[in-house]
Amino acid sequence: MTALAVRMVHEFRHEVEERVEADDAGPGRLVRAYVRVSVDPAADQTLAQERQALEVILGTVAEVHEIWRADSRWWKDALATDGLPELTRDLVIDAADGVWATVEWGDPYPPGRTEALRDRLLALTHEWGE
Repeated sequence: MTALAVRMVHEFRHEVEERVEADDAGPGRLVRAYVRVSVDPAADQTLAQERQALEVILGTVAEVHEIWRADSRWWKDALATDGLPELTRDLVIDAADGVWATVEWGDPYPPGRTEALRDRLLALTHEWGE
C-alpha cells in the first residue's frame, strides 16, 4: 500500500510538471499548473471518485500518512519558490483542492461551473499585485 501511495504522489507531481506552460515565466506558474491538474473539467468523475476512495483506504495505513506529510512538505517548499504571496498561493491551492474534493460528494457542478472556477483561480494568480 505504501508503494501505491508513493506512485500516486509521484504521478500527481508529474502531471503538474507536464501542465506548466512553456511560455509562462511569471510568478505563479507552478500554482497555475497545479490548478489546471486539480480543476480539470475534462477529468473523468468516475476515475476521480475511485481515486478518492483509494486514498481513503490508503489513509488507514500509518506509513502512508508519513508519505503524504513528506509530499505536503515537498509541495510547500516547491510552491514557496513560485513567486506568489503566501496568502494568495494558499488561497488558490486550497480552493483548487476543494473543487477537486467536490467529486467525492457525488454532486458535480453544473455544466460550465468547473471551467469558471478554474479560470477564476488562474486569474487570481495574476491579480495579486494589483
